[in-house]
Amino acid sequence: MRTFFAMELTPDVVSKIQSACRSMDRLPGKINWVSPENMHVTMNFVGDVPDDRVKELCEIGRKTAEGMDFDHVEFSNGPLACVPHEGYLRMIWSEATDQSGNMEKLYEALKEPARDFGTKPDRRPFRGHVTVARIKATRRPDEIRNAVNNLSETDFGKVRTEHLVLYSSELKKNGPVYFSLMKAKIGK
Repeated sequence: MRTFFAMELTPDVVSKIQSACRSMDRLPGKINWVSPENMHVTMNFVGDVPDDRVKELCEIGRKTAEGMDFDHVEFSNGPLACVPHEGYLRMIWSEATDQSGNMEKLYEALKEPARDFGTKPDRRPFRGHVTVARIKATRRPDEIRNAVNNLSETDFGKVRTEHLVLYSSELKKNGPVYFSLMKAKIGK
């Protein structure tokens, strides 16, 4: 099954992000908007895992989360941004910024055990974000960038989470469906 570690958002933050996205629902191109129940901050994309190894992966997540020297992650959400900022447009995301650095510490702590498990580590530096749309095709990327840059609401609120979640992702005709496989408390 396809799996990833993530942090959940609060319903009020998801609602604010969705409200901003609704103002852009007529943008040009093929844009797949992420459903509200699928919004999260990805901490580590593991990929396809055989069913008989899921328990082992859950234990890796649990041990890593519990081994942190802090008991929560708090991050602010917003503004929306286009990625990349220039050239071919791939997605729209909401920045997730943690001033304490705890989010990045958790991300880094997951890298080695995930690599030992058999995943390929991400070579890019960590940037906390919530993917809100994937751009499949557009002939007018500047129109999308302008719409995102002109949004009046840029702060979607703060999230304080005490858990790391392991999700599975099942691809369906209407988009992915996520299932929580494990929810681990951060810190002791």
